[in-house]
Amino acid sequence: MDVLLFLLLPIAALSGWLTGRKSANNKKPPRYFAGLNYSLSQQPDKTVDALVQMPAIDDDTIETHLTLGSIFRRRGELERAIRLHQGLLQRPSLPDPYKSLAQLELARDYITAGVLDRAEAILLDLTVNDEQAPASMQHLLELYQQGKEWFAAINIAKQLQHRTHTDLSHMIAHFYCELAEETMKASNWRVAKQHLKYALKTLHNCPRAIILRGNIEQELGHFERAVKLYKHVATQNIDLFPVVINDIVKCYQQSTAKSPVFSEHARQNTKFRCNNCGFMASTLEWHCPSCKLWDSIKAVQ
Repeated sequence: MDVLLFLLLPIAALSGWLTGRKSANNKKPPRYFAGLNYSLSQQPDKTVDALVQMPAIDDDTIETHLTLGSIFRRRGELERAIRLHQGLLQRPSLPDPYKSLAQLELARDYITAGVLDRAEAILLDLTVNDEQAPASMQHLLELYQQGKEWFAAINIAKQLQHRTHTDLSHMIAHFYCELAEETMKASNWRVAKQHLKYALKTLHNCPRAIILRGNIEQELGHFERAVKLYKHVATQNIDLFPVVINDIVKCYQQSTAKSPVFSEHARQNTKFRCNNCGFMASTLEWHCPSCKLWDSIKAVQ
């Protein structure tokens, strides 16, 4: 019961604030204040009905729609949030800035509800909107990563990078590496090399791309080339030495070249931890499964 009361506080506070403005603006329709009273008396469905059926709206009532919709979404009451935002969008008199904002909120409702195709359609429409384009592109980028749609992710990341002047080269390089790994599973080395070429063009000395290129050379039996690539990565970033050491040893074992002496300590299994959220892994994950950041997982010293 205490948790429920706590969750209702934002609605109660919002309702009290807006109701207190009634004396300053007597033009608001009775249905408006009735809707706020319903929220105070814990009748959310009647709140939604009252707001959706309100004959006229202004800036304050539009803000009420958007704020209550956001609160419903955070509480997991997605049907109510969607209904509020859809009702707002059905109003022909809704000003364009509020229309695009309501569309963005509706897309967020759909994402939370798992209706990703509808969310994507709305967000794609909003990419041409100057005000909402960055937020829409960011949501699309998250959707495409979640669905492993790497070509689409590359395209939208480049658009977002151009629009916001934010350097996303490391992320785009990882997308190319993801494509390379997919083609490597099918032993399509030529296409995989092409993806890695784009990754290195996007991010010079991209360590993941160089390691994957080394893996390809190792699969093709070019062990000296593979060792050279692995050593280059370890030289550039000592933290990645535990990632490549076993492959270096394997290449020396299968080649005629004289093998250096590596300590058993260097060849032991290494643990990896995300510097952002603390997620632990037995192998290097370039994309943290927990906090979804790229390049945040490092070897534990």
